[in-house]
Amino acid sequence: MEKMEAQHNELGEMRQQMAILQEKLHGQQIINDRLIRESMLDKMSLVRRYNRLMYIALAFVFVAYLGIRADLGLSWWLYAATIAICTVSVGFELKTDRYTDAEFMSGDLITVSRHLVKMRQQRKKLMVIEYFTLVIWLIWFYAEPYCGFLAKAIDKAELIIMVICGLIGGIIGTILSIKFYQKKQNITDEIIHQIKSLTR
Repeated sequence: MEKMEAQHNELGEMRQQMAILQEKLHGQQIINDRLIRESMLDKMSLVRRYNRLMYIALAFVFVAYLGIRADLGLSWWLYAATIAICTVSVGFELKTDRYTDAEFMSGDLITVSRHLVKMRQQRKKLMVIEYFTLVIWLIWFYAEPYCGFLAKAIDKAELIIMVICGLIGGIIGTILSIKFYQKKQNITDEIIHQIKSLTR
């Protein structure tokens, strides 16, 4: 009888220990889940930082292109179109990259992954539209001084300066936009792969 009671007590203790262990494991899983989500959110915060740089770039275009317009005698129409194109482009970039902290910290990871895949695809489409728009803008940018040259409003030296300025601005802008695009896509890809490995 005493032996059976001792065995019963041992089983009771083992159950208690198992319950404590399971509780600890559950707590550890919650901590790990939170750390993983915080890591993802931290990576996505880099996208926000890149988007803040776009605000600075947009402000620079507003001011710098005003001076370029005056120096090269370009039309106000071209200036207005440039500002409109850049503002709309930045607006769409911000809309595409929009997410909330709560989405990462408490949302379903599968839903987060789908959102990131959609974000990635939209970025790609936006990039194609932006470069198509850039080609049209460059044609307009070069057409204005060339027409002025043909009408004898500007000389050959001024035309060459305009061409060089356009090329330098176009090359710098293209390099920066490609760099930002690739960085943002890489960050998004990294988080998508991380979620896939966790939800297998």
